[in-house]
Amino acid sequence: MAVMYYSKKIDVDADTGWSVIEKYTRAESHLFTAAAGARMETVTEAAPNRPAGTYRVVTVAATGDEIYELDVSVDNEHRRLSYTVPGLFGAIHHHASMQVIPIDDNTSELIYITDVLPDSFADQFAEFYEANFNDLAAAVEKG
Repeated sequence: MAVMYYSKKIDVDADTGWSVIEKYTRAESHLFTAAAGARMETVTEAAPNRPAGTYRVVTVAATGDEIYELDVSVDNEHRRLSYTVPGLFGAIHHHASMQVIPIDDNTSELIYITDVLPDSFADQFAEFYEANFNDLAAAVEKG
């Protein structure tokens, strides 16, 4: 399984950083420039690559395609979100997490990890994920 791991020291306290990400879990904000918008949608009947559950549906700005992100966990205590996107770009497995870890009163570490299969997915989408991480870091730093 390939792992794409990104981290950065950010100039914002952990609680402020987490508040930005936590709003994203409910589609109240979108953090990535590649996204035109987001909404919440409940899927009651499972379909191929889409189990039943409540999804954050992100609209891709360039194409209008919709990506269905299913939160796996939202851990307020540890300031960590994990989610999956079943079948993303043909992936067999996709699991990602975002976490804000306090360093001191004014700075934090932002961590973004994505596990994917097949391994070739990581090479194919490395630039896309790096751009997403840069968007994420900028949004979190703005608070």
